[in-house]
Amino acid sequence: MKTYKDVVEEKIEEQPWFLATNLAWLRAKHNISMGKMSNACGISKAYISQLEAGNNKRPSILIVKRLADFWDCRIEELCFTNLNNMAKHTRL
Repeated sequence: MKTYKDVVEEKIEEQPWFLATNLAWLRAKHNISMGKMSNACGISKAYISQLEAGNNKRPSILIVKRLADFWDCRIEELCFTNLNNMAKHTRL
């Protein structure tokens, strides 16, 4: 039986562009530097850059959780929706 962690990691691997696009869009929308996000999340700037470029297609659930917590959203919102299209309907 698959765990929540397994399902999330597999789905991110299948559709990495949601996470990549959302991270870049949120940073730009809120004028947050990669350095500030890196320091707040405890994730290297290089790793965040890879995620935003869609080059890391299987980040751990712990990394994704840190990012979702930083943006005050659910993992599902960050990884499986296009937040830019939802901007007028969301608090993000």
